[in-house]
Amino acid sequence: MIEKANTLRLAAVFVFLSAALHIGAPVVGGFTSQALMLIPYGILFALIGLGLLRGMRWLAWITFFGTLIGGIAALNGMMGLSAVPGWWYALIMTTDWLAAAILLIHLWRPKKGHPAAA
Repeated sequence: MIEKANTLRLAAVFVFLSAALHIGAPVVGGFTSQALMLIPYGILFALIGLGLLRGMRWLAWITFFGTLIGGIAALNGMMGLSAVPGWWYALIMTTDWLAAAILLIHLWRPKKGHPAAA
């Protein structure tokens, strides 16, 4: 079984990957306003990834819901007309939802010292 601290680090890896994909969107989508709009989200995800590496459980909760919503937004971008290719949005959606799944595993486990943790 993966240790609890390792699941948070693994989730941070996928959050960082999502951040890189957001920041790299102008490269594949041209420097259009649609592609440039993704950069602030990439910066935010990078900062969130740093917080997850520090073991901030409260941030893990926010990130869980944020990555679920981000995956839905990427799905929307994939289905619509955009300068950013659909396959790029599919990569963003995948990394967001993988991060959310790993965070669900992390958050679902009881805290250390809880009677259910035994």
